[in-house]
Amino acid sequence: MVGLVHAATLFPGSELSFSGASFEYTRVRFASATGESGADASLNGNALTVSFGGFGGSAAPAPFSSDYGTGFIGLRIHAIESFIADLNIVAQGTYAVEAPVSGSWASVFGSIPFSMQVLGVNGVPYTATDLSRSFSLSLNPSSVSIQNPNGAVNQSGQAIPASGNWMAQWSLAGLASTLAQVFQLGTGQNITELDVALSPDISTAAGGNGAGTVTMGQVQFAPTPEPTSLTLIGMAGWAWLAYRRRKR
Repeated sequence: MVGLVHAATLFPGSELSFSGASFEYTRVRFASATGESGADASLNGNALTVSFGGFGGSAAPAPFSSDYGTGFIGLRIHAIESFIADLNIVAQGTYAVEAPVSGSWASVFGSIPFSMQVLGVNGVPYTATDLSRSFSLSLNPSSVSIQNPNGAVNQSGQAIPASGNWMAQWSLAGLASTLAQVFQLGTGQNITELDVALSPDISTAAGGNGAGTVTMGQVQFAPTPEPTSLTLIGMAGWAWLAYRRRKR
């Protein structure tokens, strides 16, 4: 069932919080090293989407030009009377390359490294070790290049359209069945609070009057809740969760 939709503008240096049926998102923040003024964040059910208006780069026709967009998106996910079994992250954007005259060329590139850190297990703060892992969202295509008189190709040299959409996705597929296994937690230890930090970096370069643009339109975080029994979470965990709900 789709829950309430909450939306707000996220400015660099600010932090937002969103409360849904199964999860709370806190310390939702955005920073840019390349001048982007902000982003729009919205909660729809359990999924939080951060949308951008001008995040990216544009290389205008010239003997040589380049541009890039780089930034930071961070948030904390708190499970409400459940635990975080899985987390699906999807980023989307657009690209375009143009080489209109002989010898002109253009390229676009992108990468989205990110990290996750466990902050809560079974409903109580987890401080036994610094449980942090680094991952990467694999863009498809991760690069597109064109050089007149040839057409556009991707990172593998395969022909693709000179303009279109790229997408990057991360989930547990092929890693484990639950996030707790990714972090090598023990039997009965379930993640109830998680910190996530993305560092998108997309760029473009062009020469000989070629042109290129690349943008990141949005990134969505969609955790999967699993009900946690009283036996697994313990009385202390339920008390802590009840306290968090009263504070909402």
